Formats: sequence, C-alpha cells, structure tokens
Amino acid sequence: MKRKLSLLLVLTIFFSMSVISFADESKSVEEKLVYSEKFPNAYIKVDIEENNHMQSLVEKDNLVEIPTVTATVFVSETYELVNDEVVITSSRLLNKNEVDKIGENNFGMLDVPRKSDFRSEKSATESKGKLKIKFSGKYKRIGDGVECDLKANATWDGFHINPKYCCSTGEDFLGITWSGGFTVKDRDISGKYNSGKKIDIDLAKASPTKGRVYSFEELVSLTNGYNDTMDEIDYNITIAKNNLDGNGNTAEVVLQYTHTYQKRVGNITIGAGGAGFSLSSCKKQWPISCVVTNIPY
Repeated sequence: MKRKLSLLLVLTIFFSMSVISFADESKSVEEKLVYSEKFPNAYIKVDIEENNHMQSLVEKDNLVEIPTVTATVFVSETYELVNDEVVITSSRLLNKNEVDKIGENNFGMLDVPRKSDFRSEKSATESKGKLKIKFSGKYKRIGDGVECDLKANATWDGFHINPKYCCSTGEDFLGITWSGGFTVKDRDISGKYNSGKKIDIDLAKASPTKGRVYSFEELVSLTNGYNDTMDEIDYNITIAKNNLDGNGNTAEVVLQYTHTYQKRVGNITIGAGGAGFSLSSCKKQWPISCVVTNIPY
C-alpha cells in the first residue's frame, strides 16, 4: 500500500509540472513510472521520449500529449522434464545485479527446450529473454468534457521456434484500466506471431467505467509440428467523459501486462479506481504495470 501511495504521489508531481528538465533526480522519477508488484526489486529499463527536449506534458491547440514511456524487463525461465513433458517451473524478473552480470546485450529470445535437451527427468534448463511495453497518449477538452486517446504496445523477444515438444503455457493478458469514471468511446487491439500470423485475442474482462483486459496465447503450435510465438500486440483505446465532475482532481490510467505459465487462472478483477487487474487462483504469473496520471475528469 505504501508503495502505491508513493508511486501515485511521484507521478502526480511528475505530470502536473509544466516543465521538468532532465536533471540528476530524473532517474528516480523514471523508476517510478513502471513497476512490478510481484518483483518489486526487478530491474526495469525505462526510456521516456522527449517532447521538445523536455520531459513534460506538452499542450498545443487544446491537445495535451503524454510523454511516451517504454519499459523493458529481463526475464529468466526454468524448464524441467516431468513425466516425459516439458514444463515451466519458474518465471521471474531479474534484478539489476543479475542483469549486469549477464549483460543486457546477452538477453535474446526465450529458448524453449526440447525433450532431447534434458539429460534426465527433473533435470532443469534455463533461458533468458526480454519483454518490452510502450505506453503513450493524448487528451483534449471537448465542450464540457474530455477525450483521451491511449496507445499501448507489448513486444516479446519471444521463444526460438523449436519442434513441437514444448511446454504447456498459459495465456498472457494485456489491459488498460482507469479511474475517473471514463467510458469507452472506441478501441482496437491486434497482434501477430513471428510467422506473421494474426493472434486470436479475446476480451477477458470489461468494466464500462474502469477498464478492459484482453487475453491471448503467446505460444501456439503450428500444423508443421513447430511452434509460433508472439511478436507484438498493439492496443488502442479512446475513453471520454461528457462532463467533468472531478472538482479539479485528476485520473490515472494503468497499462498492465501479465505473463502466466499455468493453464487456468480463475477470475479477473479490475482494481478499485481502475488500479490495474488481478488474476485469482494464479500463482504462476507476474505483472508489469505502467502508470500515467494528471488527466482531468
């Protein structure tokens, strides 16, 4: 709870100032833009695109642009051969010391092993990869209300395409949630695998005034006996209010990507005030979240 309050305080300060230059203290601000509740000490590489060489909201012709935030996490997964089946036994985000020892440039594609890669039952092998999320947006006043366009992108370095002897993986989830009582005006989501094939994406949870969460398989089997893996997901959504009733307060928006490695995850719950989402009965998962705020409602 203290972490969430600290995060919101920092972000409110960050987005409410008209100009924030890149100073020494900017690094601590960047580190608060993106977080993982499951791995609070994870190393998250954050890049903020500059607007006119300034780290700030930029207003032009009644349109306010939110700085684009790109975050990369470094992932380690462990696989074991159990009952003649390859299974994922752990998936975690690495901390800064672990990443430094390996070297950022040495993180490639998560390499799912074949049965023949194991020496014996319950012997383990490990693979390392990267997940990148990108979040941007803009909003404008329309009459007595406001309209906000949000753009999200998620990219896996993916898995090497190996023969069909692969682990059983669960679905991954991508959601945008918000406070302030906005409703959805328009939305679009699409994705593709490394082969170029379209990803089937399902609406997993929707709240008219708090958010929408989608699910998809990041790894699928092809008819030729090989596997295809997620390349990227693009998610665009427009939320709006006809009348501002926040009495000068501002809303926050959360982009969340949750990776799971079990088949069933239970119910999906969108947090109070649109503060992300959670999966019940799902121990084998981790989320990464990106927050923007100071949107009038």
